[in-house]
Amino acid sequence: EYGIIHLFEDSEKQAITGQMALFKQEKHRSPKQPDQAPRPKKTRKKKQKVVTTKGVLPADPILDPLNPEQKSAVLYQDSHLLVVAGPGTGKTMTLTHRIAYLIRKGIAKPEQVLALTFTRKAAREMENRISKLLEGLTADEVHVSTFHSFCLEILRSEGEKIGLYPEFILFTEIDARSLAQEVLSESGEGKRVTGKFLKALPGMKAGTVLGQAEPQVENKLMSLFTKYQTVLRDLGMLDLDDLEVETLRLFRDHPDIACDYGEKFPWVFVDEYQDTNLIQVELVKALIQTGKSQICVIGDPDQAIYGFRGADVGNFHRFGEDFPGAEEITLTRNYRSTKEILQGAAALMGKEKPLECQSSNAAPVSFAACLTDSEEAEMIVEQVERLIGGTTYFSLDSGRVASHEGDLSLGFGDIGVLFRLNVQGDALEKALDRAGIPFIRSGETPLIARYPVNILWRFFQTLQYPDNLYYAKLYKQSLSEAAITKEQSAEAFETHGALSELIDSAITLHDFECSSEESIETLRRLKQLAANFEGNIETFLDTLSLERGIDHALVLGDRVGLMSIHAAKGLEWPVVFITGCEDQLMPCTLFGSRDEEEERRLFYVGMTRARSRLILSHVKRRTLNGRVLTMDPSPFLDDIPKDILIPLERRGWKPRKKPHRQLKLF
Repeated sequence: EYGIIHLFEDSEKQAITGQMALFKQEKHRSPKQPDQAPRPKKTRKKKQKVVTTKGVLPADPILDPLNPEQKSAVLYQDSHLLVVAGPGTGKTMTLTHRIAYLIRKGIAKPEQVLALTFTRKAAREMENRISKLLEGLTADEVHVSTFHSFCLEILRSEGEKIGLYPEFILFTEIDARSLAQEVLSESGEGKRVTGKFLKALPGMKAGTVLGQAEPQVENKLMSLFTKYQTVLRDLGMLDLDDLEVETLRLFRDHPDIACDYGEKFPWVFVDEYQDTNLIQVELVKALIQTGKSQICVIGDPDQAIYGFRGADVGNFHRFGEDFPGAEEITLTRNYRSTKEILQGAAALMGKEKPLECQSSNAAPVSFAACLTDSEEAEMIVEQVERLIGGTTYFSLDSGRVASHEGDLSLGFGDIGVLFRLNVQGDALEKALDRAGIPFIRSGETPLIARYPVNILWRFFQTLQYPDNLYYAKLYKQSLSEAAITKEQSAEAFETHGALSELIDSAITLHDFECSSEESIETLRRLKQLAANFEGNIETFLDTLSLERGIDHALVLGDRVGLMSIHAAKGLEWPVVFITGCEDQLMPCTLFGSRDEEEERRLFYVGMTRARSRLILSHVKRRTLNGRVLTMDPSPFLDDIPKDILIPLERRGWKPRKKPHRQLKLF
């Protein structure tokens, strides 16, 4: 039995305090003795409710959450399928529920399903969703992969048949740029040619297997391309573009291998189909055997923003030609944004009918006209403080924020600040830092380019490939750039044991300084990744080499997200700021001609990241790379109806002064 322990009697407590009580005390009631049992209370009997399950079907986790359009896409089986899924319409849900439904019904076995996407993050999300929908199914039973990972797997197994070195080394995007600069430097070319060469490189590689020359490629670039490829082969390396090109070459030279993989995976799914390039489409076509396989792709042509990487939105529109008899289903219900945001986004794209809004929130799209980029940054600080309800006493005392503001229950992590060029983020970063507003600057910097992983990665390359002089040189360069003097010998390092232990040993040997929150988080991510490889350094290095920045956007606690619109693809926030809504930036023409329609789609992607509030800003004078430019508002703003796009309220709230009066004690 539980009871109350009394340390003092009432008289003792009164004697100890020695003073009058401020409040009237209740008279102490002595506890009831055991023999003084209370009389039982009369209770009325309640009628028992009878619950019947007659006619009630058990919940179906696969089909019940779907709307009619999504359900149609999940249930369709008659032919190939193209699903048009705009922002916020449940693209990933529809794709994963379709896979889960086919497996649950026994139409497809888990090992017969191949799902291809573009980032490891997207692949992991698909795996997790499918395994949750199907109890007892482990995440790796369905083959979910990026295009690059899938091609790497094939070439490791079959690459010798087209003359590839069986133990070829995978070259990263960072290394490709570094090697290109070396080749160009030895050829007497300046740094300006590097960007042009790297942009033309995927097309030149594709031309070697597609049998078509890349249009408008100078003879000089073709000569540099030949030298670049020769150096790669001499080093026994393939870069990321080679993975897809050489896999397609393998399929075309050995149709039996393509047929084997097609029979292995008769159910093929492709996510974000609008971002595919011609090589990727040809790879998928090689897998689809007439009458034996089915392909389902999903995406949104209005969100095709990677043309600069070789993606061709025309692949989406040509799907019916590439896969005859295909059905098309469009998802039209948006579960993310407000009606005003959807109307503005539809007007931008010239659509008569916006996506159907399922949100009950309502707020106009706001715009702020600023004089300079510094004022723009301060405006964002002011608005963030108002949204949060003040970040300091000064916010309230100065009248910039009212005591009643912040009623939206927002945190810093509910706010995203987007821009067209990464250089725009510098002024924003300084302003947020001065105001004490926590933020995270995310971009397209791969995990392997972040300290201290950049050095650990190079060190492990020298462990795995001790005879590779190129990697030995890059390892020394990474130490020099980080001002680290302790170079380690591969021969003296013990390579047995778990990878996480090897990472800890390497950190100790190099005497790294890893005290910042970012470096600690970067190391945590590296160890998390290493836990999947059980000491296999080669496979671990392959996975690191396939990493792209968009796979590892750092998210540390409750912070404002600060990133480019490209990096924001696939993300969403309750409140979104899009800065730099100016001609020359949107559309971006500062570095030569641009695809205006792709720039329009990029702006559309930025707008549709917002759930409740969207704030657009532009300036009259902007400093970029040391130059002060005179800017005009973006022509895209003219396409948004004026009744939707209204000026942002920026006037500080001033509390009404009350007459002075003497406060009373009671």
